[in-house]
Amino acid sequence: MNQEPADHATLLIVDDQQINLLILHAIFLPHYRVLLADSGPEALRICEEQRPDLVLLDVLMPDMHGLEVCRRLHAAESTRDTPVIFVTSQENPAEETRALAAGAVDFISKPINVQVVQARVRTHLTLKRQSDLLRSQVFVDPLTGQANRRRLECPFTTSGSGASATRALWRFWWPTSTTSNGSMTPSGTRRAMKC
Repeated sequence: MNQEPADHATLLIVDDQQINLLILHAIFLPHYRVLLADSGPEALRICEEQRPDLVLLDVLMPDMHGLEVCRRLHAAESTRDTPVIFVTSQENPAEETRALAAGAVDFISKPINVQVVQARVRTHLTLKRQSDLLRSQVFVDPLTGQANRRRLECPFTTSGSGASATRALWRFWWPTSTTSNGSMTPSGTRRAMKC
């Protein structure tokens, strides 16, 4: 099977069972940089420090449940876009639904099929790379490398001290009008944009 490395992508494998860590490590080491964690708190620390491209996460762990780890990863600004695939012995459809609701992109039941888990990891790494590229092209001017007007529009949906300074900068660069909720839009347009 053709395994294209995703530009030396980094995977974090999180499981409290040593044998599961070793099996997944052996599967992915030839193709990716692989990090290992045996608890939820350790996984959160590694994600903050190392910024893996994808996390393979067990659901049932003693210190912190995998669903809580996933929720915390998606709540943090720095790890929000990190895809999480649950690899677990749970086969219950309700558990799978909870995992996806917590922010997981996929759910794989053990025992794993090596080709299936490799294909799903490769697919989600490709999707992440495309999403990251699209995000960078949408928010950064290709000539100057600086944030463009789309990036400047994003803070207007939030409030805070930085928002008023950004609004002042925005008025300088682009004529605007104020909507009823106080957000700024370019004159004559109404646009909802998720940052």
